[in-house]
Amino acid sequence: MKPGNIDKRTLLACAALLVALAVHAERFVLDMPNNTLAFESTDQELKCSYYGVRIARQEDLFSGKGVLEFPSLWDVTALRNHDEHGYSVVQADGSIASRLRFVKGEKVDVDADRSRLVFVYEDPVYAVQLRRFYEASKSCDVVSTWTEVTSSEEAEVCVRQLASHVLQTSSSDPWLTGFQGTWSREAILSESPLMEGVSELSCTTGTRISQTAQPSFVLSLDGAAQEDSGRVIMGSLAWSGNFSFRFRRHYNNRITATFGMNPANSEYVLARGETLATPRLLMTYSDKGKGDASRSLHRWARKYGIRDGQEPRSILLNSWEGAYFKFDQKTIYGMIERAASMGVELFVLDDGWFGEGEFARNNDKAGLGDWVVNREKLPDGIEGLLGKAREVGIEFGIWVEPEMVNPKSQLFMEHPEWVVRQPNQPHRPQRNQLVLDLCNPAVQDYIFDFMDQLLGSHPDIGYIKWDCNSHLVNPGSTWLAADRQSHLWIDYVNGYYSVLDRLVAKHPGVTFQACSSGGGRIDYGALQRHHEFWPSDNTDALERIDMQWSLGHFYPAMAMASHVTVVPNHQTGRKTPLKFRFDVAMTGRLGFELDPKNLNAGDTAYCKQQLELYKKIRPIVQLGELYRLRDPYRSSDPALMYLHEQGGRQSGILFAYLTERRRADGHEPLRLKGLKPDALYTVRELGRLSLPKMAMEGQTRSGDYLMKHGLSMDWPMRSPDYISRVVEVVETE
Repeated sequence: MKPGNIDKRTLLACAALLVALAVHAERFVLDMPNNTLAFESTDQELKCSYYGVRIARQEDLFSGKGVLEFPSLWDVTALRNHDEHGYSVVQADGSIASRLRFVKGEKVDVDADRSRLVFVYEDPVYAVQLRRFYEASKSCDVVSTWTEVTSSEEAEVCVRQLASHVLQTSSSDPWLTGFQGTWSREAILSESPLMEGVSELSCTTGTRISQTAQPSFVLSLDGAAQEDSGRVIMGSLAWSGNFSFRFRRHYNNRITATFGMNPANSEYVLARGETLATPRLLMTYSDKGKGDASRSLHRWARKYGIRDGQEPRSILLNSWEGAYFKFDQKTIYGMIERAASMGVELFVLDDGWFGEGEFARNNDKAGLGDWVVNREKLPDGIEGLLGKAREVGIEFGIWVEPEMVNPKSQLFMEHPEWVVRQPNQPHRPQRNQLVLDLCNPAVQDYIFDFMDQLLGSHPDIGYIKWDCNSHLVNPGSTWLAADRQSHLWIDYVNGYYSVLDRLVAKHPGVTFQACSSGGGRIDYGALQRHHEFWPSDNTDALERIDMQWSLGHFYPAMAMASHVTVVPNHQTGRKTPLKFRFDVAMTGRLGFELDPKNLNAGDTAYCKQQLELYKKIRPIVQLGELYRLRDPYRSSDPALMYLHEQGGRQSGILFAYLTERRRADGHEPLRLKGLKPDALYTVRELGRLSLPKMAMEGQTRSGDYLMKHGLSMDWPMRSPDYISRVVEVVETE
């Protein structure tokens, strides 16, 4: 072949060979407080040599064979095992198997606490580069990992699969825990042995994704996951869209798992110079059970995962269950006044405050998209509400649902092309509303502009409840080209993030709550832009025990909104005592969802008392370490505790419940956790009403005794269901 006839692909292959010859074996290590992640490169390959607890002698990290750091479709077909893979693309010439060759790696400091590994792969034939990232902290045992792919091909490249991470491990008795649910019954823990073949945790609804399946998992390598023993890997995907976690167990007990955006109907086309980035997978390893792993995730979340994670959250009263759509200015003024008199710190006006004339938001059939104050309901507008809040010394917040529009609205009349829909198909409303197409920059600008106007013209608004009540039920975009329709599932979420990023940057002092028809937006992608989430529209205290127990595996208490409501409960009709409702709600960010005027004098006085109590224990609950003591999925007397150390002294708050009373029941003492064995602790019950005193009330015991023998709740033999205790355990000086 003449020199002038050497084609571009041959030159690329030669260049890749030269680079490969120049690459020598390198080792890369990320150390965390108790974990280590290690890689070794050889012969154009990068292998993960070790992931687990820290080992004193670093050389031992590289004593095994290792596994491919990020296997592609080419790799798994070449190995003839048809295993799970993290990457596949279709080139313009039809090739579907891209050969990843490791080119280089480097370790960089993100800041004084965090380091990042960056690995670069290239295809020796096609001008496509893939980059893998691992980020870890010196203070948290959590690894954050993600992937980016960039095309420099002249022709378009179609990405069919791009995982955030591929995990490879082994176990003779693996168990998988997921958290599934539905509206009003979110995050129900489900665990089972990981059988041979493929098991999947996934969601394809586009929005409200965490309502049907949490983007989180527990993989136990030593049988069913235990709280305080055994090897577990826990992870959560920072993504508010469709996801897929695939776990393949082989005949020889080898396990391969992929985590990331769900590839179903989501092929992504890259033109020259374009990049596709995955969301981050947050992952932690523990050989001390899932309790230790949860605390690692919580520490990371308070430091890096949620907004203002070191600042305790305010106690609020939300108007929804107290008024729904049926309110006027007098009603809301009264709620604000009574909330402030009880000691509530923030009032939030929920749905129903906007829309004019025929589009007034007096029910869920009209008004969404028309963010103009309904002066018939609120003649003094938001200014009047803010003035009343200032007058009584309480903060003010408001509900919005910016991503949605009612067909009966001025916005839809003016911009019917802005909604998500397939061409030549009828609209398919859900809850009488349609989804706005956040792929479209004009829609993003519209949402940002009205939110910016709302906050900018009312700077005293300190809280936004951001709701999202519909799935992507009619997936199609008038903005995206015909050959880019599969981008919708990814571009919608990135459009949502883009709007929030702009708002947060311009209004950094505003607290944001992620709500989505209840618990549909509970993920660390949303929480990077929000301070908290709404776990469920179901506010029944008994139901919330299970849901909040599940969510506490991954998210800290300060991010979990939990409200006291009236009885009979509006979702279940169940009647539970006010103390029981408080004792459940105080395990998260405490709030109310009622009109205080409907409380009698005794209940109002008790609410004031409990609010004062919560303000005292708030730092322990919201900033402390969670210890799960007795599982509500296995027991009728569940319990948990928070432990916080300040000035060298520990303070703990124990929450214990009796959800069902049977005469023959016996209840063992609760063995506490996390205490200092040699320290002394004084035990006192807080907020006790009619229950008899515990035998250990006011007494002092060693941490060793309380952890080994335990603390008896002394539940009375004759008692109703739904009783509870809150117990303070304080280290003596």
